Amino acid sequence: WAWLLWGRSGYLDRGWSPRMLNEMLEPSQYAPGLSLQTLILWAGYAARILLVGGIFLSARAVGRRALAVLRPPEDLSGTHRAVWETALGLGTFCVLWMLLGVLGLYRVWIAWLVLAAALALAAWDWRHDSVRVGAGLAPARRSFVIWACGLTLLASLLLNALTILCPEGYYDTLVYHLGVPRAYLLSGRLGEVPFNAHQHTMGYWHMMYVWGLLLWDEVFCKVLHAGAGVLLVAAVVTGAGSLAPSSRGAGWVAGLLLGTAPVVCLSGWPAAAEMPTALFGALC
Repeated sequence: WAWLLWGRSGYLDRGWSPRMLNEMLEPSQYAPGLSLQTLILWAGYAARILLVGGIFLSARAVGRRALAVLRPPEDLSGTHRAVWETALGLGTFCVLWMLLGVLGLYRVWIAWLVLAAALALAAWDWRHDSVRVGAGLAPARRSFVIWACGLTLLASLLLNALTILCPEGYYDTLVYHLGVPRAYLLSGRLGEVPFNAHQHTMGYWHMMYVWGLLLWDEVFCKVLHAGAGVLLVAAVVTGAGSLAPSSRGAGWVAGLLLGTAPVVCLSGWPAAAEMPTALFGALC
């Protein structure tokens, strides 16, 4: 709530935060009323979020086939299995874009072709799959703890979205998290980036930023990173819930403690590597 109050008072303009944050908190500062400019701005944000959601759904479609080959344990079911499938799918996308980079195939049309094929696979699964993502998160009976945790997590996500949707200003992201992928795109392939001392710190997740920059822009990459954070919280909610099946609220409390921790929220703002690293660490 302090963010909202500071934004309304103009405090952030005098501090360290990007001016864009104030513009998002109070659109009338630059576009009085519901102008066409304001509508286009927010429509662009909504489109980015929807497209990232489509990527994560398609990742689940890819990951469920990978998980079937790996022969998962029988107790891995429901929404917790869906989290594993999505994470495996994201990892598969990263490997795919690494291979495409080795072959020198970093092209915009290839990025959209891969997206179209993945979304088609997700649509096929959605039509023929009787189990919907999130079905295991719904309480079997009304529980104040579950609803309170869920609504608080939603409020936290909405507040953090105000910064996630801002232009990137994080040093590490500008220098190498997005800087090195941009250098790859300039050459059209993976290769040496001699002018960047951090070129060898790139990991699999940075291949998602190559895809994101081909599809859209840096804000889109920030939404991808935040999406990994949402999946991390889902992994904790479902994983902790499976450890305490007699108390489904235990998983939601664990997810609330993680999802609202200041260091977690702060780490989720830029297009970095913290959220996917924590996600795969939690699943391991």
